[in-house]
Amino acid sequence: MDNVFSMTLDNMKFSYSSVTSFITCPLMFKLTYLDYNERGHNWFSDFGLLMHEVLEKYFKGELEIMELSQYYEKQYPLMVTSPSPPYPAGIADRYYADGLEFFDTFDLDRNDYEIISIEDTIYTEHNDIKLVIKPDLVVKEKSTGDIILIDYKTSNPFSKDGKPDKKKMADYHKQMYLYSYFINHNRDYKINKIRLWFVRINKFDEFDYNEDDAGDVVNWFYNGILNIKFAEEFPPADYAGKNKFFCEQLCGVKASCPYLNGEIAT
Repeated sequence: MDNVFSMTLDNMKFSYSSVTSFITCPLMFKLTYLDYNERGHNWFSDFGLLMHEVLEKYFKGELEIMELSQYYEKQYPLMVTSPSPPYPAGIADRYYADGLEFFDTFDLDRNDYEIISIEDTIYTEHNDIKLVIKPDLVVKEKSTGDIILIDYKTSNPFSKDGKPDKKKMADYHKQMYLYSYFINHNRDYKINKIRLWFVRINKFDEFDYNEDDAGDVVNWFYNGILNIKFAEEFPPADYAGKNKFFCEQLCGVKASCPYLNGEIAT
């Protein structure tokens, strides 16, 4: 590891997103977390922030069910300001319509739940490594007593026949197990169920918390951090290959990427 980054990495608060950014593109990790380049928004992140904001306000009691779609429509042009992606064709219109339908037909009654935490940032340590997590929502279901970690996703990892994308779902499960593990080891309540809420299609993926599976994810996460700490180089992702859409549309530091901007030949 280059000594110039040693102090930064030793004091960094690692998150699921920082570790997965290194896995996706080591150069993106370096530009973001070591060079401190400004991170830009993209159309997808703008849309996701809007969906999260509406749901956050509902569960905090700041909006009622009948107000959700009106608030969504009002805030959409104010919050979703990044250029929409040129492909797939019509994606922005489809997302907007999906979001509006979701809030128009919203029927989850928050009174069925005891709200435990909303966007609660948790700072902790594991094997002397500083960590941070920020789960969307934790609730206690009044009818069952289950304590549920709920995470909102604006993606649709299901094919037309309803089959999930196995890799995407495995990644989502990793993130939720990681959050649940550190919640269970840092708070006085224990997550026993996890619910991924794919809000554009209003579909749930719910599964039980398993401590052994969560422990495996924590070990994966810890090993990922060690890989970062001992990295000697931070190469770019394969821009011309499978990461082309990510590089052009999703990367938060694409404006400062020397490869994407032609400063270095790919």
